[in-house]
Amino acid sequence: MMKRILLTALCMTGLLSSHLLAQIENGHKKTVVVYTGKVKSFEKADPSWVVVKTDKGEINTELAPVTFIDENKIVFAPDDDITVKGYEIERDGKRIFVATEVTTKDSRVVKFRGDDFNPVWTKTTIETPAGKIITYTAKVKSFEKGDPAFVMLDTDKGEINAELAPMTFIEENKLMFAPNDAVVVKGYETMRDGKKVFIVNEVTTKDKHVVRLRNERGPVWTKVTTTEKAIEARDLTGAITVVEEVDSPDGRLVRIKADGGERVIALGPGTYLDKQHYAFKPGETIFVKGYEVDRSGKRVFLAMEVKKGDALWKFRRADGTVLWE
Repeated sequence: MMKRILLTALCMTGLLSSHLLAQIENGHKKTVVVYTGKVKSFEKADPSWVVVKTDKGEINTELAPVTFIDENKIVFAPDDDITVKGYEIERDGKRIFVATEVTTKDSRVVKFRGDDFNPVWTKTTIETPAGKIITYTAKVKSFEKGDPAFVMLDTDKGEINAELAPMTFIEENKLMFAPNDAVVVKGYETMRDGKKVFIVNEVTTKDKHVVRLRNERGPVWTKVTTTEKAIEARDLTGAITVVEEVDSPDGRLVRIKADGGERVIALGPGTYLDKQHYAFKPGETIFVKGYEVDRSGKRVFLAMEVKKGDALWKFRRADGTVLWE
């Protein structure tokens, strides 16, 4: 209580700077600062950027992938009022301002990164190997920084596009990849948007530094709050339009035509469906209880239980844990 009163008094007297206040709020080594200004330009990309004109000069601000920008209906026009909250880092010898939060001209606050500095669009991602674990010994072809970062590898099986982790985690673990570096990656393959992606669980760098990215419960850079999932559980009803043939990280996907349009439902791994004799076909109407999550900017409904006819099939518990583990 005394600490809160002291902070309030210091803010009112102007003795506490935004730099110091941010450090106390977050308790992290990064210094979070706030800039208010006008939008100079806005670039939609992966990640998207906004250049802000402030009394300290122009601030080139990194935002989020374009999918997250579009989903949150974020648009900036020249001379719009804007407030950006974030921190500075160095990449490739250049200073970059990374936004944790942005307040738009209509006073809408959009959160980009949490108190742990990890992106909110990957924060609840649970990656569970859908197939067998594969190990590749490879040479680095290219390295793409982002949230998540990717590394293109040359292997004896051809090129693979390997998904790593958010840049915050990459930088904290001093993971750098240069062309022709010899690395070993361990992980599994999955399909996303019709493309095959290799999800890295563990990487061994050229200097034999082993870094774990994911374990059997998901990404090691974030903790999943399961109590919120149970609170947000709701029902969907619709006719199945598509049954995917390949597992996603969340399990086998089906698409249904619901009242609000097409929805993507994640059931469980194909091995679990086969073991339980759970079968789904296009045209069947199902009743689904579950909760929605964000997967790389796309909404997926995780099924807790599904009713088809007189049968009731269960996939996840009320706390969000899965029944096949």
